Amino acid sequence: MDKAQVKMTETIGVMFVFFLLVIFGFVFYARIQASNYQNTLIEENEKRAVEVSQRASTLPELQCSSNNIITDSCLDILKIESMSNMFKSSQDLQISYYDSFESSRLIVKQIYPSKQEWLIYERTTNNTGFFFTPIPVSLYDPINNRHNLGILEVTYYPIR
Repeated sequence: MDKAQVKMTETIGVMFVFFLLVIFGFVFYARIQASNYQNTLIEENEKRAVEVSQRASTLPELQCSSNNIITDSCLDILKIESMSNMFKSSQDLQISYYDSFESSRLIVKQIYPSKQEWLIYERTTNNTGFFFTPIPVSLYDPINNRHNLGILEVTYYPIR
């Protein structure tokens, strides 16, 4: 072989190794980016779940009020029953609340003195993943003028 052929073979070998290193670099970079994207997606879904939980716990339609003064972490049982019945009878009402609650389920459970449960909102997806947030609340019974212990359960189903 003469010198030109040896130089050409060396050059091709160096370029082959260089391109292999570039390809491995791209594959490594793509995997890191995919991992970062998954982490960002999980963080964004957690943030949305917290936002939905906050909107649900401060929903004016359910909050206790006396003389236009709202009590924190308190839900009115009569308002809960009324809203639950309205949601059961009207699909259009659930659609109008979709912007606030997205794909989620809101359940109010009375724990003490008796056990009772009201489904407030339910629009779920077929996704297997969800974020569950229990929020302890006081349930005001205006008929008996007393406060009961309850939990507002917010289950958020992220949209992929």
